[in-house]
Amino acid sequence: MDDRAVEWTPRPWIPLLAALGLFIGLGGLIYWQWNTLQEREREDSQHRFALEAQDIGQRVMARMQAYEMVLRGVSGLMNGSDRVSPIEWERALDQLQLQDRYPGIQAVAWSRYLSHAQLDDFRAEPS
Repeated sequence: MDDRAVEWTPRPWIPLLAALGLFIGLGGLIYWQWNTLQEREREDSQHRFALEAQDIGQRVMARMQAYEMVLRGVSGLMNGSDRVSPIEWERALDQLQLQDRYPGIQAVAWSRYLSHAQLDDFRAEPS
């Protein structure tokens, strides 16, 4: 038997490789979790945006339908009468209560086409 002491050579690179392997493995795991979280946040943001856009679209449509009903009411006045006097027009607009019920409407007006020959007769008509 050989009585010589076994010479052990230190290998400093083994702990370094183990640390590097752990660093790469844990770094990859952290990156994967971060990437998954970012993707989930992006999907949630898109979903919230779609819901908000749909809500805004529905509110705009509801408001436009209300304003359309005002125009249909005024159209009914015009179609139901041979001549609408300015007094009838004002009375119809007062009944609609535009400022209280439809604050977005700034004005409702009508005009009549007159030839030059009809202008004097129009001015002579009582209001």
